[in-house]
Amino acid sequence: MSIEPNSIEWLSHRDFEAAFDESRVADRPVLLDFHDPTCMGCESLERSTYHTADVASAIRDHAIPVRILTISPDKTVEDILSRYIAISTPTVQLLSRDGTVYHCFRGAPRHTRLALSQWNRERNSRTGNYHRVHHEAPGYLPPALFLAQLLIGRAKAALKHERFEEAKQLFEKVLIDYADDNIAVPEARHWASMVSVASQALNRPAS
Repeated sequence: MSIEPNSIEWLSHRDFEAAFDESRVADRPVLLDFHDPTCMGCESLERSTYHTADVASAIRDHAIPVRILTISPDKTVEDILSRYIAISTPTVQLLSRDGTVYHCFRGAPRHTRLALSQWNRERNSRTGNYHRVHHEAPGYLPPALFLAQLLIGRAKAALKHERFEEAKQLFEKVLIDYADDNIAVPEARHWASMVSVASQALNRPAS
């Protein structure tokens, strides 16, 4: 698998709302990547996965890529972090055109954000000890697992919009092309069964 550096044109937090406008026009989900250049896991993801030609091509063809830098966040970044990051939430997510999460990529580096309760916040602010706490944990998301999960995310999107045949084909592609993957296959198999259930429920005659 060849390497092609600098092949993903990431949008930034400044383009966040525009990314959803583009998502609606292009009918492609938003790939949201939280990135800290000082995080070893994030840098490994950058070098080993994002710079792989197959991954970059799949992102270009099927997603609107947005990268949020978590270092020295401004108000816009803080708002995005508060909306999409919870404790131990994966840092790679596939979002719908309206901003809801289709899929969280398992195996990605994790960005942990510790939020104090309102009581602790008020108490600590008086003593000057309140700090926002961030923690970066390394993860392992190799190209094959990334591509399999991108297919799963796209299939979930198709299922949400009742495009059952498309969803079925995407889940089946995961089961065939990544048959040895013990992370993606169980999830694809589970959701593939949901396609049949949802399709039957939609097409069942009203009593």
